[in-house]
Amino acid sequence: MPIVGVVRRGYTWDRGQSDMRIVRIRDESQLRELYALRYRIYVDELGWLDPCSSASQPAAHCADSEALAAGLLTDRFDSIALNYAAYSDDGHVVGSMRVVPDGSLGLPLEECWPLDGFRSGKRAAELCRLAVAREHRGTRLSLLLMKAGWQGARRLGVSHVLVDAYMDDA
Repeated sequence: MPIVGVVRRGYTWDRGQSDMRIVRIRDESQLRELYALRYRIYVDELGWLDPCSSASQPAAHCADSEALAAGLLTDRFDSIALNYAAYSDDGHVVGSMRVVPDGSLGLPLEECWPLDGFRSGKRAAELCRLAVAREHRGTRLSLLLMKAGWQGARRLGVSHVLVDAYMDDA
């Protein structure tokens, strides 16, 4: 697994001397751990992304109901996405970033916000599903995950990057 970056807390945070790795993951067991982190943050902590129960919600915006029942947050866009994880020095996933390149599925943001022709003639990608474990919030980890996503999008030849992120003081 290629390492995108190594974060040395001593240089970026005031929380001791340990290393953190940000890597692109493809392995199913690693993806499950990433989806579990997303679930803890988006569903348990924030109360977002329940399974769709009404026809009024677009199908593409809905989380996978079976995965949610298993404590995992994933959707149809993960099948085409570049997924990045931040690993703490003890080997746990503590951060997530997803890059969704524009294609036949479109972009996740379009399910909520019309792009009104923005995509026309552009090679776009969306950076989304940024998630950072509570104990690492308020650090530069979210910025480093965004940087990893941006670098991944650039390697895909993307000319325009859309960012879908929620900032919270928690």
